Amino acid sequence: MSGIDQVIATWFGRAGISGPALTPDGRKLTALGPHPVTGAATVLALDLTSTAADMRPLLPAHARDLRFQIPTRDGTGVLVVDDPEIDRSFDIAYVRWDGTRRSLVPAGLRDARPLDVPRDRPHELLIRATTPDGDRPVLAIDLRTGVPTVRQPHLAALDVVVGRDGSTAVTRVARPQGGVRLERVRLGSPIPPELLVDRIADAVEAIPWALEGHDRLWIGATVEGDTRRLCRLDVGRTTVTSVVAVDGLDVDPPLLHTSSGQVMAARVVDDLPGLVPIPVDADAPAQEHRRHRRLVEAIRATTADGRSLQHWDLAGGRELHTVCASGAAPVTVGGARDSQRGGAHRPARGADRPTGRRAGPASDGVELRSYLTTPTDHAGALVLRVHGGPWERDDASWDPLTQTCARAGIAVLRVNYRGSTGFGARHAAGAIDQFDRRVLDDLRDAVRHAVRIGIARADRVGVMGHSFGGYLSLLLATREPASVAAAISWSGPADLRASLAAMSERADRAFNGTWVRAAGDPTTAAGRARLAAASPITHVAALRAPTLIIGGLRDPRVPPATLRSFAHRARAAGADVAELLFEDEGHGIRRPANRIRAIETIVTHLRRHLLGAERQG
Repeated sequence: MSGIDQVIATWFGRAGISGPALTPDGRKLTALGPHPVTGAATVLALDLTSTAADMRPLLPAHARDLRFQIPTRDGTGVLVVDDPEIDRSFDIAYVRWDGTRRSLVPAGLRDARPLDVPRDRPHELLIRATTPDGDRPVLAIDLRTGVPTVRQPHLAALDVVVGRDGSTAVTRVARPQGGVRLERVRLGSPIPPELLVDRIADAVEAIPWALEGHDRLWIGATVEGDTRRLCRLDVGRTTVTSVVAVDGLDVDPPLLHTSSGQVMAARVVDDLPGLVPIPVDADAPAQEHRRHRRLVEAIRATTADGRSLQHWDLAGGRELHTVCASGAAPVTVGGARDSQRGGAHRPARGADRPTGRRAGPASDGVELRSYLTTPTDHAGALVLRVHGGPWERDDASWDPLTQTCARAGIAVLRVNYRGSTGFGARHAAGAIDQFDRRVLDDLRDAVRHAVRIGIARADRVGVMGHSFGGYLSLLLATREPASVAAAISWSGPADLRASLAAMSERADRAFNGTWVRAAGDPTTAAGRARLAAASPITHVAALRAPTLIIGGLRDPRVPPATLRSFAHRARAAGADVAELLFEDEGHGIRRPANRIRAIETIVTHLRRHLLGAERQG
């Protein structure tokens, strides 16, 4: 194994490495990961041309709330999206290879999101951000000077996709009568938006994903049946063609080729994330056919032993594979070598426990896809781990908290309850006005099914979750106190009214609007009553399970005062409640030392209350 291959095998065999990418010339590989000295999150870079290479941190040895990184198209550095104040006022920074960092978001703007780097202007970045007045302008930032230019004063759109030339955008706009429409906007032009599609027949959603040239738009739409498909919209004819559909599963945003911007494959999550290649037109250039063949070969190579190719990149004669495996290995990366050699590394993790699919029925007959990870010495202790969102999903990918619990002797069950994405529009919409009804029933049903089939003892069932999953954990523990032996809420809202009010105060409009539609409007008496009924704090007197509350004192969505109020009221009613609140964290625990402490505290809490003193130590 060459020096470069050894570095890749070593680094990507560790937990915490994510988002790998190649520079356009294929000479460097970048990723998010832990600083080699402090363990704090940073951007790592690997020089693939060096014989004594190692992953080098580009950012200083201090923790930042990093979300995303990608090399610039001109090859001079990386673009980084982070939340330095841990309050979701996102920043976009340009970091050169020497570590020089420049913020690209003008003062006074927040919630910045990168749109694209125009192909013919590699030194320019298009971003969208929120002004104090609530406008969402499109700005062009010169990477060399940091000088911003307003390209579009305001885009009142749910989503924006910019063409590769940087002059055209497609927006998704809410229709007053319901549904959405797609419009094409000439950035910086006084020409009014051009209506592309006012209504896609029978579509629950139409999400713009990629704009190739001026006349081919790739969208996600539910045009037939219940699941989202990858569709092509030929702008000149306004016709929608279904290109990729997977029975029973939604198609996710597609894989684009880095330099050309062409759509190469559909992304689909079954039990693991994977890619479905898109056929190339017969008259396409030869290089497109070559790229397509290489992608098909990579997919075949990784699926041969139960893995899935999650991401694929080809740049400068080098090939990058990101591989996802269940249970036995984390997400791994390999193949960042000469393209003729290909391949992928798979580090051994013999202590990990396998994760298998379960299809537990809900009480109304709907099959809830679930994933069970069991310990070697399973004695009936099980924790229901509830994902957040609710518009997210669980799969069989390797997960450090799940594996830590399994190694401690506790089985972990992850359930895709109503509201989970990936399983069609009806399943995703099943959470609307149903947080404390159908969604809660799904969790009840999962626990009862686990006990009925013998994978859990009725007196050894716990529940834990982060964000919305933490909210549901508290709700289950307060509404079904006899069914829960231990509960853990990690940044979970205990009072929906307070959380929605906090989001309104900081103009978190997109998130707040979604929750208003799904849970209740805090500006109306009926809405406040509905939110109160669905809030765990309303039912706190019924709590019996020993409960652990974890959170950040800088959380912009879950006011810490509500967590303390919940704990105070629970103790007053006789419940055992412990708190672990971090001064330097927001909505989620991101600093490595804090995460380690949180996981250790979680496992100790579960061992104490699900396994009993006889199995301590």
